[in-house]
Amino acid sequence: MNDPKSATKRETLKKCKSAVERTTRNLKNQWWRHKSREIQKLADVNDTRGFFKATKEIYGPSTHGQAPLKSQDGATILKSNTEIGDRWREHFDDLLNHKATIDKRILDMIPKDYYLARIPSLEEVKIAITAMKNNKAAGPDGIPPEIYKLGGDFVQHQLHQLLVKIWTNEVVPSDFRDANIITIYKRKGDRSECGNYRGISLLATAGKILARILNNRLRTLSERILPETQTGFSPSRSTTDMIFTLRQLQEKCREQHQPLYLAFIDLSKAIYRVSRELLWDIQPSMDAQINSSGSSNSSTTICTP
Repeated sequence: MNDPKSATKRETLKKCKSAVERTTRNLKNQWWRHKSREIQKLADVNDTRGFFKATKEIYGPSTHGQAPLKSQDGATILKSNTEIGDRWREHFDDLLNHKATIDKRILDMIPKDYYLARIPSLEEVKIAITAMKNNKAAGPDGIPPEIYKLGGDFVQHQLHQLLVKIWTNEVVPSDFRDANIITIYKRKGDRSECGNYRGISLLATAGKILARILNNRLRTLSERILPETQTGFSPSRSTTDMIFTLRQLQEKCREQHQPLYLAFIDLSKAIYRVSRELLWDIQPSMDAQINSSGSSNSSTTICTP
């Protein structure tokens, strides 16, 4: 009865999570419908003040233009577009090219998986296209995901042939590698600090489809490698689940009068500081025949507000 890995408990948890997500989604939809009716009513009676007040509740205060930025040492305020552009370039170069040190002997512990080296199948391409979200900003190519979905079998077959050629020749087109980085203020902290902005990379949709195929394969492998305790970026193991688990631990330890020791480690911008060099070292260890030349000589355009 107390087995946490029992199929019955897992199925019950899955159903409960689905019910919570469905209820939350319905409540959000109700709120949006109520707010849209409220705004439309204000517009119908020409209540301009009330209209903009209700709109601000959704979008927040409007901001215009690029705020001045501090230099890397924080001693100088940069105001010209050239200086601001150079500062953003400096910031993302440091953020995305962090040098990490690790004992590479750990690579010998990674199991090989020949499935990663297989040429992408048409079915994988279709699954990746279906999983792409609609109404997303296009990358440098200007092609949204809907084009690949509505293009049907013809477009999907053409894309599959292109991806097979890329995989066989081990040469990724520059259009797949280049990105536009959009900077979005987090709405907290000093606007002149680059660290208070989130960078969103807009990639070519075809390149994102190829990346999703690789990601789907790596997810299958990671489920066999990662321990049960690994949470975050793992199916059915969200942060919410861990908060519940932690609270249960606290409750049980209090009941049993047992000490409980917790360690909270905050890794600054951890998701940006993954060693790309190490990722390329890991792939041969898993027998993943992916050529690292596909990531070289790529370019990035930073788009500021």
